[in-house]
Amino acid sequence: MDKTDAARVVELLEDVRRLFKEHVSGGGASPGLPLTTIVILREIGRQPGVSVSALGRRTGLSKGHVSNVVDRMSIDGLLEKRPDPEDQRCVRIDLTDEGAGLLSRLDHRYQGFWAELLGDVDDIVAARIIDGLESLRCSLRP
Repeated sequence: MDKTDAARVVELLEDVRRLFKEHVSGGGASPGLPLTTIVILREIGRQPGVSVSALGRRTGLSKGHVSNVVDRMSIDGLLEKRPDPEDQRCVRIDLTDEGAGLLSRLDHRYQGFWAELLGDVDDIVAARIIDGLESLRCSLRP
């Protein structure tokens, strides 16, 4: 990929990220929940036992902010914190049954929300978008 195309990809990804955030923050997919809570729930669902530091890296949020949100979610009964058996300085985070249930409901709501929002995207175009994003993800992984 040449520099011009690479710059265009980054520009488009930034626009899509911004538009995604606007739609989610607008309440359509996340009524009553801060976007940060949803992002952290999804990341823990993807990687059970993740650390606060890893959550910060994966979400782009500061470790201090993630720690505060995790503490609040733990108090709300959504998360369970436990010491890492190999490194007592590290805390591992898992979803509680309540947190897993909330994540499941949100995922179901997201599927409907995005299916409706993207309903006018042709199936062939959708397949090309998915293929392109999967290729880009593979290229960016270490």
